[in-house]
Amino acid sequence: IGQNAFSETAITAIDIPSGVINIEDYDFQGCRHLTSVLIPEGTALGYGLFRDCTGLTSVQLPAGLETLNGFMFDGCISLKDIALGDHLKSIGDYAFGGCKSLESVVIPNSVTELQVRCFEGCTNMETLTIGSGVNWIGDRAFADCKNLLDVYCYATTVPVSSNTFEGSYINYTVLHVPASAIEDYR
Repeated sequence: IGQNAFSETAITAIDIPSGVINIEDYDFQGCRHLTSVLIPEGTALGYGLFRDCTGLTSVQLPAGLETLNGFMFDGCISLKDIALGDHLKSIGDYAFGGCKSLESVVIPNSVTELQVRCFEGCTNMETLTIGSGVNWIGDRAFADCKNLLDVYCYATTVPVSSNTFEGSYINYTVLHVPASAIEDYR
């Protein structure tokens, strides 16, 4: 599917047929009436595919997806939850930036890096689980997530930078870490 092929159209649902091997950058950007997406296994996904799809509430990603490219769901203010597969290794810059309706995120153990501002501005996120494989978190990855109540970080090496949670009222958040790593997280 070619770049920007359906951007800013009035489509309401997407069910990509098997056999589609590549969806180009920004193909569905700005489809404000789009509410659900189903993408089959083996489909490569470009950057910013669903950026500013403000009506999007439900997405089923391929279980074998290894990289969630930058800006994938940036500005999807109605997206309530997302299931990230166990093969995922990296979440790109601004991938979920401004997804104000996300309440809980579980980053699987297979993920090793979270890029810059990947969840910035997820203002309704209350619970965040960071899997044990994460060894690097980019600047402001969870900035302005003002409703965080609990962060479960299973990484034994502290993967965060000094501004990872900037503007997120982190002083009021309970941080749960492995007992063996408590001193490292202080």
